[in-house]
Amino acid sequence: MEICFVDLWSVGCVFAELILGAPMFAGESSIDQLVEIIKVLGTPTKDQIRSMNPHAKEIKLPQIKPHPWTKVFPATTPEDAIDLISRMLEYTPTKRITALEACSHRFFNELRKKDFTIPNGIPAPQLFDFSPEGML
Repeated sequence: MEICFVDLWSVGCVFAELILGAPMFAGESSIDQLVEIIKVLGTPTKDQIRSMNPHAKEIKLPQIKPHPWTKVFPATTPEDAIDLISRMLEYTPTKRITALEACSHRFFNELRKKDFTIPNGIPAPQLFDFSPEGML
């Protein structure tokens, strides 16, 4: 069973918070959070708003351009991590990365290496192969 699109958005927020050490879209209210989201992702289009809520009423939002992901995260953030987060934090739910795609993302490739060890030097437990080839 596939994790729903909202869950993938939430995972993206948690992943970003782990990197930033602070909430990605902190706000005192849902409106504050929306403002914080727009500051990073830019103003959603009418189609994106409809994809998130087909019953949404016409609202006027300030036209803000997206902030580059590379400026959102510290310069030391791996490109693969930024790519994965950006694919989770996509306005259009059906365009978000799926759970299986996220698990097979190249960000996790190091964990799939045969000689991978956890920080204390003990070999990591065998993980599932979430690559498309491993799913056959």
